[in-house]
Amino acid sequence: MVNTLLDNDYPLNFIFSTVTLGRQMIFDGRERRMQHYFNPKYFIIPYFKNISAEFRTLTKKYNISLAHKPINSLIHITDFPCTIEKLSLEGCKMNYLQSNKSYFFKMDLHMPNLTCLILSNCEWFTPHSLLVISKIPKLKELRLNSCHRLGECVAYASLATRFGFKTLEILDLRDTALGDSEVGCFSSTKTLTHLYLECPSTWRNDESPEVIQHRQQQALRLPIFEDGNLAQFLVEDGFSFENYGFQRCLISDRAICALGSDTCDREVVNSFLAPQGMIILREDRRISNNPNLKTLVVRNYPRVTNSSLIHLALNASRLEYLDVTGTSVTRDGVESFKSQKTNVKVVSSFDET
Repeated sequence: MVNTLLDNDYPLNFIFSTVTLGRQMIFDGRERRMQHYFNPKYFIIPYFKNISAEFRTLTKKYNISLAHKPINSLIHITDFPCTIEKLSLEGCKMNYLQSNKSYFFKMDLHMPNLTCLILSNCEWFTPHSLLVISKIPKLKELRLNSCHRLGECVAYASLATRFGFKTLEILDLRDTALGDSEVGCFSSTKTLTHLYLECPSTWRNDESPEVIQHRQQQALRLPIFEDGNLAQFLVEDGFSFENYGFQRCLISDRAICALGSDTCDREVVNSFLAPQGMIILREDRRISNNPNLKTLVVRNYPRVTNSSLIHLALNASRLEYLDVTGTSVTRDGVESFKSQKTNVKVVSSFDET
């Protein structure tokens, strides 16, 4: 009996009291009393320390016994039906997770038909689980928004996107600490059609785009002083070594310009047959990173500028929806993009309300 109670995570004080009571009844030899204790009316409630015991007064009044069940029993991923196609664990809380093995271990084998996985607001989700999830053969939609432990994880993201996510179409990474390097890894996901990015609210700059633009223009007018020993120069508006860790977690033009398609640099061909003084170059080659990208949301990232708009206008041929609210794009930049991509719905901070 003791082993059964321990295996089911009953509290020790409950186990000791049960064993003590059983011994007293055995030594007492009162069969009727034993029958009364082992065949009572009872109900089961979850065990909460210093709370569940308060129900004893009520149950004793009506001669009803009280039993407890553990609250830390974990439902394993293999406990779910293997035929499931959509699984949502949004906002769930988990404790006692193994540190050396992902909760989603062997999920790709157990749920081969899974197409949608929603893990929004799962504070327990850690980056190493990306490797297991990427192996799910039919996964089309993955939502990881507000998974705040999802931060710097270039190694996991690189391996996951290189060898997995072969059918992924919808990816939601809003309100996470992922930066350029991690998001850039998903540029190789050719099936991706919808990408959602938004800076966490605790990191946002609440200044209006007009104020940000004016401050940038003022900074560019700062004089540069130089002598033989010292030079003062502007690296990047707002850059400081103290804030480098913060800046590293922000999406910038570098990540956005990796999306869509791009033109490779011309390759020099060394040919001994070429006339002297002549250089032979290969023709331009285009790399299709995300040729099917239709929806891109990139909100409240101050390091996303007009450079991203220029790139998307040239290289995102199937884009249908673009949201750049709260970024450092200018009104002129938005208007220029709209004139080039008339079929794209554009949302920005300059929209009239």
